[in-house]
Amino acid sequence: MFTRPLSFKGRIGRIEYLLTLIVFCFFAIGLTLIVNQENSNILSFVKLIVSYLLIAQGAKRCHDIGRSGWFQLIPFYFIWMLLAKGKTS
Repeated sequence: MFTRPLSFKGRIGRIEYLLTLIVFCFFAIGLTLIVNQENSNILSFVKLIVSYLLIAQGAKRCHDIGRSGWFQLIPFYFIWMLLAKGKTS
């Protein structure tokens, strides 16, 4: 699990994608609560990295269900990515 999380190549299952969404939500909420003027540049960089992680994992999940990674840009498609079973080939 979580091998090469920042890579766009490969496939991941529903559980790993769900864990990525949970981590993203915790980071997004936590960093929003901590933001102050002194650390805003550092926190923005951390948010960028965590967002990149979510996009990379989403692309791999799309690959697992037989779709292009661009499909994750469709609104509410993440729900389908959580529910759909992966393809075997």
